[in-house]
Amino acid sequence: MLKDDFNLKVNKIRHLLNEIQKDGLILTTQHSFAWLTGGRGFINTATSEACCKILITHSSALLIVNNIEKERLKSEEGCGLFDEVLSFNWYENCGENCLIHSLTKKIDIAFESDVEEELLLIRTRLTPYDIERFTELGRDAANVMESLCNEVKRGQTEWEIAAQLSMKCKRLNIDPVVNLVASDERVFTYRHPLPTSKTVDRYILLALGARRHGLVVSLSRLVHFGRVSEELKRKQEAVTAVDAVFIGNTVPGASYNSIFRKGIEEYKKQGFPEEWKNHHQGGLTGFRSREHRVTLDSRYRIYKNQAFAWNPTISGVKSEDTIITNSEGPKVITRAGNFPEIALNVNGQTIHRPLILERA
Repeated sequence: MLKDDFNLKVNKIRHLLNEIQKDGLILTTQHSFAWLTGGRGFINTATSEACCKILITHSSALLIVNNIEKERLKSEEGCGLFDEVLSFNWYENCGENCLIHSLTKKIDIAFESDVEEELLLIRTRLTPYDIERFTELGRDAANVMESLCNEVKRGQTEWEIAAQLSMKCKRLNIDPVVNLVASDERVFTYRHPLPTSKTVDRYILLALGARRHGLVVSLSRLVHFGRVSEELKRKQEAVTAVDAVFIGNTVPGASYNSIFRKGIEEYKKQGFPEEWKNHHQGGLTGFRSREHRVTLDSRYRIYKNQAFAWNPTISGVKSEDTIITNSEGPKVITRAGNFPEIALNVNGQTIHRPLILERA
């Protein structure tokens, strides 16, 4: 299956080469490496560039890598799929550049940065193998998150909770590329709350960006010790209504900005007309946590088999899950079914959105 998926994607690149009238394309980023191989083309997770380069021509798919990473990438990260793995010594000043020059001096090549828009559309239209892996990841990430929500305790620090979330992810070969935790007043103050040494009293927000095989799902959950106030309950119901409008309108053929406008209208309808300005609303996802953040200026249209993660917020509450588009309607892949929910009707579809988990 992996070999078939690799060949399918290489052929998509070759089709692009025909369109742009080039002989070859050099890919350099982590997300492109992961898209092709499902592997980890990094050492430092904070870098956007891969630790290797990929050259695809009309007749071959080559990996170019230094001698340090060659065997690891071949043996453990799917790089045995390439026609050839070519290496250079890490200590040679001209190693990589000279090798690339020798391979491309007689052909006309493009670089990834030259065709970012074209690659975005190719990469985000998921293959059947991508969807299979994405769905498995979504299920595992939801189970991790929701099990933790039932285990966290008052008096823990945000750091401790983030460490628990990370450990649960790592046990399932998941990289927690986003690991946000806020408690009590910090939930109301910050939209992207990195964990701190603050201890939990009554209220917690957890947000997770979970990556495996290069694919990234996003989800957020809220936990409250004791009964939720009517004001907080009202806010969460409002933000889930906005999220349901985003999700229910994410259908093939729809334009990004038309969905965005409907979300803004729902904020207004729910009594929070300005809250959308305080945080981005999410958008297209896949091999990056957000492949494209949707705004009123976004002109793309939705295709079948794309992934989206909307994340509307109102001060103190949030609603976020990952969906895949299809002809039957969007499918939430980060729903475990073990969390309090509200069922909302949008365009004849029932959209389930998580509420706040009340703990004793």
